[in-house]
Amino acid sequence: VVRILVEVGQRVDEGQELLVVEAMKMEHRILAPRAGTVTEITVSLGDSIAAGTLLAVVEAAGDG
Repeated sequence: VVRILVEVGQRVDEGQELLVVEAMKMEHRILAPRAGTVTEITVSLGDSIAAGTLLAVVEAAGDG
């Protein structure tokens, strides 16, 4: 994880950049799948992560 661009409690738009991870010397942008509020970030700057790791949670209004 090379950049974390949001924080818990922040409202985000669909497609907004949340995090950037690096794999094989390439940076990959992780985007919000929908508009909502970031309720959890499960990684920290500098973490090495495995494929399939939950990185962040974005809840839409009305989600529980």
